[in-house]
Amino acid sequence: LIMLRKKPFRIGDHIRIGEEEGKVLHIGTFYVLLDKTTQLPEDYTRVPNRLFLEKSILNLGKTHYHDEILFPCTEIPAEKNQLMKELRTALEGLAADKDNLAVYYDIRNEKLVLVVEYLSGFENRQAVRSKVIEATVQRFGPYLAFPK
Repeated sequence: LIMLRKKPFRIGDHIRIGEEEGKVLHIGTFYVLLDKTTQLPEDYTRVPNRLFLEKSILNLGKTHYHDEILFPCTEIPAEKNQLMKELRTALEGLAADKDNLAVYYDIRNEKLVLVVEYLSGFENRQAVRSKVIEATVQRFGPYLAFPK
């Protein structure tokens, strides 16, 4: 009842709750149905309504998809500011909103990572993700720690 009265999201919105993310297809009495991909209609997740009381809801609206890609790093390059500026410039044309585009270093699980966060359209999120990875590897490739 709380979800139906407060309406933190509507059918058609893209939301993130905990680790689950997708387009809201159905809001039911016991669960919410999330579509994880537009190409596979059978790829959906049922999220129990009790989870919405336990975790915060990020409503991405009807058109935007938030993504965060972590690249494990071996070191921070001396020319990191120049490389980050080049990467931001390359990605500005891809991201749906360049104000929500971020490139930074962080420590996650005691490991150094390069983080790229951006918004893209929900429909073309896979193509944009591939281009973001390609642009990042082109600029930071020697400093990234890929498994051998």
